[in-house]
Amino acid sequence: MPATWLLILSAFGAGIFESAFAQAPYTAQTVTLDEIIVTARKVPEPLQEVPMSVQALPGDFLQAEAITDLYSLQFAVPGLTVNNLGLNGAGVSLRGISDQGGGQAVAAHLDGVYQGNSTLAITRIFDVERVEVLKGPQGTLYGRNSTGGSINFITKAPELERSAALEAAYGTFSTARVTGHVNLPFGNAAVRLAFIGSDGDGYIRNSVDARRFAENDFWGARGSLRFDFSDRLRLDVMAQHVEDTGATGELWVPPPPFLANPSDIRLATVTLEDPYLHRYTNNASVTLRYDMGFATLRSITGYGAGLFETDETRRSLTPAASPKSWRSRGGPSARSPGSCGDRRC
Repeated sequence: MPATWLLILSAFGAGIFESAFAQAPYTAQTVTLDEIIVTARKVPEPLQEVPMSVQALPGDFLQAEAITDLYSLQFAVPGLTVNNLGLNGAGVSLRGISDQGGGQAVAAHLDGVYQGNSTLAITRIFDVERVEVLKGPQGTLYGRNSTGGSINFITKAPELERSAALEAAYGTFSTARVTGHVNLPFGNAAVRLAFIGSDGDGYIRNSVDARRFAENDFWGARGSLRFDFSDRLRLDVMAQHVEDTGATGELWVPPPPFLANPSDIRLATVTLEDPYLHRYTNNASVTLRYDMGFATLRSITGYGAGLFETDETRRSLTPAASPKSWRSRGGPSARSPGSCGDRRC
Protein backbone atom coordinates (compact mmCIF):
# COMPACT_ATOMS: atom_id res chain seq x y z
CA MET A 1 0.00 0.00 0.00
CA PRO A 2 2.70 2.58 0.82
CA ALA A 3 4.43 1.78 -2.46
CA THR A 4 1.21 2.45 -4.35
CA TRP A 5 0.75 5.85 -2.68
CA LEU A 6 4.38 6.74 -3.42
CA LEU A 7 3.93 6.03 -7.12
CA ILE A 8 0.73 8.09 -7.25
CA LEU A 9 2.36 11.08 -5.51
CA SER A 10 5.40 10.92 -7.80
CA ALA A 11 3.22 10.92 -10.89
CA PHE A 12 1.12 13.78 -9.48
CA GLY A 13 4.26 15.86 -8.71
CA ALA A 14 5.68 15.28 -12.20
CA GLY A 15 2.41 16.50 -13.68
CA ILE A 16 2.58 19.71 -11.64
CA PHE A 17 6.13 20.51 -12.81
CA GLU A 18 5.22 19.67 -16.40
CA SER A 19 2.27 22.02 -16.38
CA ALA A 20 4.34 24.83 -14.77
CA PHE A 21 6.96 24.60 -17.50
CA ALA A 22 4.26 24.46 -20.17
CA GLN A 23 2.66 27.67 -18.86
CA ALA A 24 5.89 29.70 -19.09
CA PRO A 25 7.55 28.81 -22.37
CA TYR A 26 10.89 30.47 -23.19
CA THR A 27 10.68 33.17 -25.82
CA ALA A 28 13.86 34.44 -27.43
CA GLN A 29 14.21 38.23 -27.68
CA THR A 30 16.10 39.81 -30.51
CA VAL A 31 18.05 42.98 -29.71
CA THR A 32 19.01 45.14 -32.67
CA LEU A 33 21.81 47.67 -32.25
CA ASP A 34 21.88 50.90 -34.19
CA GLU A 35 24.46 50.88 -36.96
CA ILE A 36 27.29 53.37 -36.39
CA ILE A 37 28.99 54.70 -39.52
CA VAL A 38 32.55 55.98 -39.16
CA THR A 39 35.21 57.27 -41.55
CA ALA A 40 38.24 56.03 -39.63
CA ARG A 41 39.71 54.54 -42.83
CA LYS A 42 38.80 57.56 -44.96
CA VAL A 43 35.62 55.89 -46.26
CA PRO A 44 32.16 55.57 -44.65
CA GLU A 45 31.69 52.07 -43.23
CA PRO A 46 30.00 50.38 -40.25
CA LEU A 47 32.03 50.51 -37.07
CA GLN A 48 31.76 46.73 -36.59
CA GLU A 49 33.55 46.15 -39.90
CA VAL A 50 36.56 48.35 -39.09
CA PRO A 51 39.57 46.11 -38.27
CA MET A 52 41.07 48.50 -35.72
CA SER A 53 40.36 49.87 -32.27
CA VAL A 54 37.98 52.80 -32.78
CA GLN A 55 35.78 54.52 -30.21
CA ALA A 56 33.03 56.67 -31.72
CA LEU A 57 31.26 59.24 -29.57
CA PRO A 58 28.11 60.73 -31.17
CA GLY A 59 27.34 64.41 -30.91
CA ASP A 60 24.23 63.84 -28.77
CA PHE A 61 26.36 62.09 -26.15
CA LEU A 62 28.94 64.89 -26.13
CA GLN A 63 26.24 67.52 -25.66
CA ALA A 64 24.48 65.57 -22.90
CA GLU A 65 27.75 65.13 -21.00
CA ALA A 66 28.81 68.77 -21.56
CA ILE A 67 32.02 67.71 -23.30
CA THR A 68 33.37 70.82 -24.99
CA ASP A 69 37.13 70.20 -25.33
CA LEU A 70 39.86 67.58 -25.13
CA TYR A 71 40.25 68.08 -21.39
CA SER A 72 36.70 66.87 -20.75
CA LEU A 73 36.83 64.31 -23.58
CA GLN A 74 39.55 62.33 -21.81
CA PHE A 75 37.07 61.23 -19.10
CA ALA A 76 34.92 59.49 -21.74
CA VAL A 77 37.75 57.74 -23.60
CA PRO A 78 39.67 54.98 -21.77
CA GLY A 79 43.41 55.33 -22.27
CA LEU A 80 43.31 59.03 -23.22
CA THR A 81 45.10 61.57 -21.00
CA VAL A 82 45.32 65.31 -21.67
CA ASN A 83 47.49 67.59 -19.52
CA ASN A 84 47.38 71.37 -19.45
CA LEU A 85 50.78 72.83 -20.42
CA GLY A 86 49.76 76.47 -20.33
CA LEU A 87 51.28 78.45 -23.18
CA ASN A 88 52.77 75.23 -24.54
CA GLY A 89 49.34 73.86 -25.36
CA ALA A 90 48.44 70.38 -24.14
CA GLY A 91 50.23 67.12 -23.61
CA VAL A 92 48.17 64.30 -25.15
CA SER A 93 48.76 60.64 -24.35
CA LEU A 94 46.86 57.65 -25.76
CA ARG A 95 47.48 54.13 -24.52
CA GLY A 96 50.60 55.40 -22.78
CA ILE A 97 52.12 56.88 -25.95
CA SER A 98 52.72 60.57 -25.29
CA ASP A 99 54.16 63.52 -27.15
CA GLN A 100 57.92 63.36 -27.60
CA GLY A 101 60.56 65.94 -28.43
CA GLY A 102 60.15 65.23 -32.13
CA GLY A 103 56.49 66.30 -32.22
CA GLN A 104 53.02 65.01 -31.45
CA ALA A 105 52.37 61.34 -30.83
CA VAL A 106 48.57 61.65 -31.10
CA ALA A 107 47.28 63.42 -34.20
CA ALA A 108 44.14 65.54 -34.29
CA HIS A 109 41.98 66.27 -37.34
CA LEU A 110 39.06 68.65 -37.80
CA ASP A 111 36.93 67.64 -40.79
CA GLY A 112 39.93 65.85 -42.24
CA VAL A 113 42.36 68.75 -41.76
CA TYR A 114 45.41 67.94 -39.65
CA GLN A 115 45.94 70.22 -36.65
CA GLY A 116 49.69 70.78 -36.65
CA ASN A 117 49.96 71.62 -32.95
CA SER A 118 48.21 70.39 -29.82
CA THR A 119 47.25 73.97 -29.05
CA LEU A 120 44.95 73.94 -32.07
CA ALA A 121 43.51 70.58 -31.05
CA ILE A 122 42.21 71.81 -27.68
CA THR A 123 39.80 74.30 -29.22
CA ARG A 124 36.18 74.08 -28.14
CA ILE A 125 33.92 71.32 -29.48
CA PHE A 126 30.35 72.16 -30.49
CA ASP A 127 27.72 71.03 -33.02
CA VAL A 128 29.69 67.95 -34.02
CA GLU A 129 28.40 64.82 -35.73
CA ARG A 130 30.79 62.59 -33.81
CA VAL A 131 34.31 62.22 -32.49
CA GLU A 132 36.34 59.20 -33.55
CA VAL A 133 39.27 58.09 -31.41
CA LEU A 134 41.60 55.72 -33.26
CA LYS A 135 43.87 53.88 -30.86
CA GLY A 136 47.24 52.49 -31.89
CA PRO A 137 49.70 53.49 -34.66
CA GLN A 138 47.93 55.15 -37.61
CA GLY A 139 50.91 56.14 -39.74
CA THR A 140 49.68 54.33 -42.85
CA LEU A 141 46.55 56.46 -43.22
CA TYR A 142 47.40 59.56 -41.21
CA GLY A 143 51.15 59.99 -41.64
CA ARG A 144 53.64 61.05 -39.02
CA ASN A 145 52.75 62.23 -35.50
CA SER A 146 50.11 59.50 -35.12
CA THR A 147 52.14 56.83 -33.33
CA GLY A 148 49.71 56.72 -30.43
CA GLY A 149 46.60 57.20 -32.53
CA SER A 150 44.38 59.88 -33.99
CA ILE A 151 41.43 61.94 -32.74
CA ASN A 152 39.06 62.97 -35.53
CA PHE A 153 36.43 65.68 -35.02
CA ILE A 154 33.63 65.59 -37.60
CA THR A 155 31.34 68.63 -37.53
CA LYS A 156 27.70 68.48 -38.59
CA ALA A 157 27.36 69.26 -42.28
CA PRO A 158 24.45 71.27 -43.72
CA GLU A 159 21.37 69.22 -44.57
CA LEU A 160 18.77 69.71 -47.29
CA GLU A 161 16.06 70.04 -44.63
CA ARG A 162 15.19 73.07 -42.52
CA SER A 163 16.00 72.77 -38.82
CA ALA A 164 16.92 74.86 -35.80
CA ALA A 165 17.71 74.25 -32.15
CA LEU A 166 18.55 76.27 -29.06
CA GLU A 167 19.63 75.00 -25.66
CA ALA A 168 20.46 76.97 -22.51
CA ALA A 169 21.87 75.72 -19.21
CA TYR A 170 22.88 77.12 -15.85
CA GLY A 171 25.16 75.38 -13.39
CA THR A 172 27.59 75.71 -10.52
CA PHE A 173 29.97 78.67 -10.13
CA SER A 174 27.35 80.87 -11.84
CA THR A 175 28.07 79.23 -15.18
CA ALA A 176 25.58 79.97 -17.96
CA ARG A 177 25.85 78.30 -21.36
CA VAL A 178 23.90 78.53 -24.59
CA THR A 179 24.32 76.54 -27.79
CA GLY A 180 22.32 76.10 -30.96
CA HIS A 181 22.21 75.97 -34.73
CA VAL A 182 20.17 77.07 -37.74
CA ASN A 183 20.06 75.01 -40.95
CA LEU A 184 18.55 76.54 -44.09
CA PRO A 185 18.28 74.76 -47.46
CA PHE A 186 18.27 76.60 -50.78
CA GLY A 187 17.41 74.24 -53.63
CA ASN A 188 20.44 72.00 -54.09
CA ALA A 189 22.44 73.96 -51.50
CA ALA A 190 22.25 74.45 -47.72
CA VAL A 191 23.76 76.70 -45.07
CA ARG A 192 24.29 75.82 -41.41
CA LEU A 193 25.19 78.30 -38.67
CA ALA A 194 26.22 76.93 -35.27
CA PHE A 195 27.26 78.76 -32.11
CA ILE A 196 28.17 78.24 -28.47
CA GLY A 197 28.72 80.64 -25.60
CA SER A 198 29.58 80.26 -21.94
CA ASP A 199 30.25 82.56 -19.01
CA GLY A 200 31.01 81.69 -15.41
CA ASP A 201 33.16 82.20 -12.32
CA GLY A 202 36.43 80.40 -11.77
CA TYR A 203 36.56 77.27 -9.64
CA ILE A 204 40.25 77.63 -8.68
CA ARG A 205 41.02 80.15 -5.93
CA ASN A 206 44.48 81.67 -5.55
CA SER A 207 45.60 81.37 -1.96
CA VAL A 208 47.84 84.45 -2.27
CA ASP A 209 45.49 87.20 -3.45
CA ALA A 210 42.07 85.45 -3.67
CA ARG A 211 41.92 85.70 -7.48
CA ARG A 212 39.87 83.04 -9.25
CA PHE A 213 40.99 81.09 -12.30
CA ALA A 214 39.56 78.57 -14.77
CA GLU A 215 36.42 80.43 -15.71
CA ASN A 216 34.20 78.82 -18.30
CA ASP A 217 34.29 81.93 -20.48
CA PHE A 218 34.33 81.18 -24.20
CA TRP A 219 32.31 81.53 -27.36
CA GLY A 220 32.51 80.10 -30.85
CA ALA A 221 30.73 80.32 -34.18
CA ARG A 222 30.84 78.20 -37.32
CA GLY A 223 29.42 78.64 -40.78
CA SER A 224 29.08 75.73 -43.20
CA LEU A 225 28.00 75.64 -46.82
CA ARG A 226 26.99 72.61 -48.88
CA PHE A 227 26.43 72.74 -52.61
CA ASP A 228 25.42 69.71 -54.68
CA PHE A 229 26.42 70.31 -58.29
CA SER A 230 24.99 66.90 -59.23
CA ASP A 231 24.35 63.50 -57.73
CA ARG A 232 28.07 62.80 -57.97
CA LEU A 233 29.77 66.15 -57.30
CA ARG A 234 29.48 67.92 -53.93
CA LEU A 235 31.26 70.90 -52.35
CA ASP A 236 31.53 71.56 -48.60
CA VAL A 237 32.96 74.77 -47.13
CA MET A 238 33.48 75.38 -43.39
CA ALA A 239 34.81 78.38 -41.44
CA GLN A 240 35.06 78.54 -37.64
CA HIS A 241 36.23 81.04 -35.04
CA VAL A 242 36.56 80.34 -31.29
CA GLU A 243 37.63 82.67 -28.49
CA ASP A 244 38.41 81.14 -25.10
CA THR A 245 39.09 83.79 -22.47
CA GLY A 246 38.68 81.50 -19.48
CA ALA A 247 41.56 79.12 -20.10
CA THR A 248 44.03 78.59 -17.26
CA GLY A 249 47.78 78.54 -17.52
CA GLU A 250 50.19 76.38 -15.60
CA LEU A 251 49.73 76.94 -11.86
CA TRP A 252 52.66 76.43 -9.55
CA VAL A 253 53.69 76.76 -5.90
CA PRO A 254 56.37 79.42 -5.31
CA PRO A 255 59.09 79.02 -2.65
CA PRO A 256 58.03 79.73 0.95
CA PRO A 257 59.49 83.29 1.02
CA PHE A 258 56.92 84.30 -1.59
CA LEU A 259 53.94 82.90 0.30
CA ALA A 260 51.58 85.05 2.31
CA ASN A 261 52.30 82.80 5.28
CA PRO A 262 55.59 80.90 4.73
CA SER A 263 54.83 78.54 7.63
CA ASP A 264 51.58 77.36 6.05
CA ILE A 265 52.62 74.35 3.98
CA ARG A 266 49.00 73.45 3.18
CA LEU A 267 48.82 75.98 0.36
CA ALA A 268 48.66 74.04 -2.88
CA THR A 269 47.05 76.33 -5.49
CA VAL A 270 49.04 79.53 -5.46
CA THR A 271 50.84 81.46 -8.15
CA LEU A 272 52.56 84.80 -8.65
CA GLU A 273 52.25 84.44 -12.41
CA ASP A 274 49.48 85.55 -14.74
CA PRO A 275 47.61 82.27 -15.34
CA TYR A 276 44.91 83.86 -17.47
CA LEU A 277 45.12 82.54 -21.02
CA HIS A 278 43.24 84.03 -23.95
CA ARG A 279 43.07 81.58 -26.82
CA TYR A 280 41.84 82.48 -30.31
CA THR A 281 41.59 79.83 -33.03
CA ASN A 282 40.51 80.00 -36.66
CA ASN A 283 39.78 77.00 -38.87
CA ALA A 284 38.60 76.72 -42.44
CA SER A 285 38.31 73.88 -44.94
CA VAL A 286 37.09 73.24 -48.45
CA THR A 287 36.17 69.67 -49.40
CA LEU A 288 35.30 68.58 -52.92
CA ARG A 289 33.90 65.07 -53.48
CA TYR A 290 33.32 63.31 -56.77
CA ASP A 291 31.72 59.87 -56.95
CA MET A 292 33.38 57.95 -59.77
CA GLY A 293 31.25 54.85 -59.24
CA PHE A 294 34.06 52.46 -58.38
CA ALA A 295 35.77 55.00 -56.10
CA THR A 296 35.34 58.46 -54.58
CA LEU A 297 37.76 61.25 -55.38
CA ARG A 298 38.13 63.69 -52.50
CA SER A 299 40.12 66.91 -52.26
CA ILE A 300 40.54 68.61 -48.85
CA THR A 301 42.11 72.03 -48.44
CA GLY A 302 42.38 73.33 -44.91
CA TYR A 303 43.72 76.13 -42.75
CA GLY A 304 44.17 76.37 -39.01
CA ALA A 305 45.77 79.10 -36.93
CA GLY A 306 45.54 80.41 -33.41
CA LEU A 307 46.88 82.83 -30.87
CA PHE A 308 47.67 82.47 -27.18
CA GLU A 309 48.15 85.56 -25.10
CA THR A 310 48.32 86.74 -21.50
CA ASP A 311 49.05 90.11 -20.01
CA GLU A 312 52.77 89.26 -20.08
CA THR A 313 53.39 86.95 -23.00
CA ARG A 314 52.03 86.63 -26.53
CA ARG A 315 52.84 83.88 -29.00
CA SER A 316 51.38 83.23 -32.39
CA LEU A 317 50.88 79.77 -33.80
CA THR A 318 51.58 79.24 -37.46
CA PRO A 319 49.00 77.60 -39.74
CA ALA A 320 48.54 73.89 -39.29
CA ALA A 321 49.89 73.30 -42.80
CA SER A 322 53.43 74.30 -41.79
CA PRO A 323 54.22 73.06 -38.29
CA LYS A 324 57.99 73.17 -38.93
CA SER A 325 58.01 76.95 -39.25
CA TRP A 326 56.49 77.08 -35.76
CA ARG A 327 59.58 75.44 -34.32
CA SER A 328 61.93 77.59 -36.41
CA ARG A 329 60.33 80.72 -34.97
CA GLY A 330 61.08 79.73 -31.41
CA GLY A 331 58.76 76.84 -30.70
CA PRO A 332 56.88 76.11 -27.53
CA SER A 333 60.06 76.12 -25.41
CA ALA A 334 61.06 79.68 -26.32
CA ARG A 335 60.67 82.46 -23.77
CA SER A 336 60.32 86.19 -24.29
CA PRO A 337 63.28 87.98 -22.67
CA GLY A 338 62.25 90.10 -19.75
CA SER A 339 58.60 89.06 -19.83
CA CYS A 340 58.84 86.81 -16.77
CA GLY A 341 62.06 88.00 -15.13
CA ASP A 342 63.46 85.41 -12.77
CA ARG A 343 60.07 83.76 -12.38
CA ARG A 344 58.91 80.65 -14.15
CA CYS A 345 57.01 81.21 -17.43
